[in-house]
Amino acid sequence: MRLLKTQYTPAIQPIIITDTTHVPLSETVKNSYTSKHYETSVLQDYETAKMSKDTIAVKYNDLPKKIVEGFPIGSDRDKDGSLQFLFPKKMPNTHIINIGTTGSGKTTGFVEPGIRAVSMKKNKPNMFITDPKGELFARNAEHLKKQGYRIFLINFKDILHSDCWNPLLEIYDTYTKQKGLKDKIEFIDDIKHLKDYKLQAEEKEYGSGFWAFCGKAYATQAAATRAYEDEIADILSETADLIHQLVHTLIPDTMIGTHDRSWFMGAQEILSGIIYSMLEDALDERSGFTRDNMNLMNIQEYFDRRRVDDLERQHAFHVLLHI
Repeated sequence: MRLLKTQYTPAIQPIIITDTTHVPLSETVKNSYTSKHYETSVLQDYETAKMSKDTIAVKYNDLPKKIVEGFPIGSDRDKDGSLQFLFPKKMPNTHIINIGTTGSGKTTGFVEPGIRAVSMKKNKPNMFITDPKGELFARNAEHLKKQGYRIFLINFKDILHSDCWNPLLEIYDTYTKQKGLKDKIEFIDDIKHLKDYKLQAEEKEYGSGFWAFCGKAYATQAAATRAYEDEIADILSETADLIHQLVHTLIPDTMIGTHDRSWFMGAQEILSGIIYSMLEDALDERSGFTRDNMNLMNIQEYFDRRRVDDLERQHAFHVLLHI
């Protein structure tokens, strides 16, 4: 699967474009499917659609200068031989279904030209593209990059060559904000610099100098220290919220209601504890723990290490009793 910048657009009224050169679906199948899924559909061939007041034809070379909504429903050459695309005018959020046998040109004749046209528009939309064969990525990635798209590739079969999202990094970045935070409390002995800070007291309360912390000026060291402690509390609170969200996403409470509560609640507590253990190592410079180590695979490593430590302690206890 290939992932470009994503955007969801709701369906308003789909248009089905039929290719009259191919054998059509049987009337029974077509009518049954239309009545079930496309109650508001408009069935028409490309030439009819091109003449409709509900569509607009735009030359490919004019797309960078025009704001055009929606995905093109077809393309051809105008009377001058210029490539042009047909866009829905009154229904820009139209959904399209493209049906054809293998090798009939669905990808090269419709999907790829559509991707190129959409990416060339002045109002470039986000795109989410499924590409099981990898051919759309191979033939269009460079073009999309040149048009300013930031491309994300999600490959479930080969994760080593896939973009990934690490849900633990936001937790790590939040928690480690407290690194060196206390060192930001400093005494400024020149009152003329007071104007460079946001005052946290009446100006008359400042003497010949002041205490600064995170861009704010405090009249006393105690006030600056309290601000530091409040900042730490906010960081810990935000970290706890993020851990709670992640743990309860991986082990949802809905599972607890249908099984033995103690197992699932215990699993939630163990997972939370391991994440906190990793964060404590992240603050300890002696541990060598880095941002790259904050990942889901290392949660398993920490869990295995904890089990080994527990077994070693149990063994030592039994040996002590034996002696």
